[in-house]
Amino acid sequence: MMGINYITKKIATALFRQMGYPFYNGNAPVIITEPYNGEKNAGELGAVKNYVPDFQTLSARSWQAYTESEIAQLIIHNFLLWTIGSGLKFKAEPARDILKQSNIKVDLAQFIKLTESRFNLYMDSKRSTTARMKTFHQLAYEAKKHALIGGDCLVVLDYGRVTDKNKSVNARLMDGFYVQSPVNNINPGNNNNIFNGVEINQYGEAVAYWVLLDNMECRRIAAYTATGTLQAFLMYGLEYRVDDYRGMPLLSAVLETAKKLDRYKEATVGSAEERAKITWFVEHAQYSTGEDIKQQARAFAGHSIDPGTERITNDLLKTTASNIRYTTGKQTLNMPIGATLKSLDSKNDLYFKDFYSTNFEILCACIGIPPEVALNKYTSSFSSSRGANKNWEHKILFEREKIDLELYQPFYNYWLEVEVYQNRISAPGYVIAKNTDGYMIIEAYQKCRFIGAKMPFIDPVKEVQAARLKLGDNTTPLATYEQVTEELNGGDWQTNIEQAKTEHDKALELGFSGSVPQPTPLNTQNDE
Repeated sequence: MMGINYITKKIATALFRQMGYPFYNGNAPVIITEPYNGEKNAGELGAVKNYVPDFQTLSARSWQAYTESEIAQLIIHNFLLWTIGSGLKFKAEPARDILKQSNIKVDLAQFIKLTESRFNLYMDSKRSTTARMKTFHQLAYEAKKHALIGGDCLVVLDYGRVTDKNKSVNARLMDGFYVQSPVNNINPGNNNNIFNGVEINQYGEAVAYWVLLDNMECRRIAAYTATGTLQAFLMYGLEYRVDDYRGMPLLSAVLETAKKLDRYKEATVGSAEERAKITWFVEHAQYSTGEDIKQQARAFAGHSIDPGTERITNDLLKTTASNIRYTTGKQTLNMPIGATLKSLDSKNDLYFKDFYSTNFEILCACIGIPPEVALNKYTSSFSSSRGANKNWEHKILFEREKIDLELYQPFYNYWLEVEVYQNRISAPGYVIAKNTDGYMIIEAYQKCRFIGAKMPFIDPVKEVQAARLKLGDNTTPLATYEQVTEELNGGDWQTNIEQAKTEHDKALELGFSGSVPQPTPLNTQNDE
């Protein structure tokens, strides 16, 4: 305790007693000061390891695990299915107050409608990718897949092809495995440094990426265009430490466990297969005559028996076999004295499910996906299944937010800039702000969000009834129609209401009429 040497022993004793320290023979306890490194008992934690990731080896091992292990494929596929699926829907939400404060007069309703229509259509088109083999949504799926398995994936945005007449932004992918530092130690200049293929400036910002080509040379890809728009960036699986600048595979922590579990499964299944080939065996006691039981089997099959034994004629064999089949439909064997016929089995198969399921759940928990979701198997009560679903939904929303910021948002930012410069979309003040570094106006136009598919409901009736209650009944609503529509099915309320009006008018035109059915009262009792 600081200052203990400057106060009297009496005051120190009173302070120690007030703090609850034990006393020995009326004397204050001895305070030992020593450094703490995590060990309470020396040697319990073993040697200290400061891991330095080998990104290329980790990537190769992770792809190997994904190729060989059905658990890895199951988890990765379900992870991608729910986070991206068939793609995320774009919703423009420009910051009205920022644009209004900057005295920018723009018809935001028209801007939103036109931007959403054009960008959603463009992402669904194969012209949004450089190779023209996939849509941007399909490319996003592959990009996240490569990031999760390989650790990271380089996304490059090109300003169209040379042959394109109406150029726009095209996306392409490069495997992060080939993002490597040049072997000849190139000095990038401008006080920049290259770490594992990522060129970093003095502020810690990634300004370029170095990619290994087929001719064993490295090509430099700038991270920004001449106008300062992001055009190349890495998507990450897991981020290790702040100064690594590269990503780690999602399976990094469970590679060894998954491999051992896979070997255990193969050994168990293989041994079961080999035992199945041995239908039975004969166990002889000490007083057994040692007679070979297979002699009878060969005799019933019509084969001759070993020399020196009694021969059985074919007629007798046929007669005996016919009688057995006629009476029981099965075969019988006359066991010699002291011989017992047994089947070959193992108790290991009984514990396979428990062992395999337990480790599978641990792997799922480590990666962050509920086992029920990974297996698409819900065997618990409604409350338990809904709890697992809501927990997974929270995880999905978090992961989608990362995908939005890492991939969809940069693609939209570049696309919007091209659309504005080519007068396809009207955004007053955007070009001036771009030339004067007016980032507030630019980001006010770029503000948006992306919506993915919603989790299926365990009990759709209860979910819809709860959503109806949120809209309020002669009280202040807790949600808007647009929010409730997105929560239920990820749709668009404006489109739905316009379509409903069209269908209603058409029904009246054809002579149909009827009232809208009212929802039944919500059952608030617990369903266990």
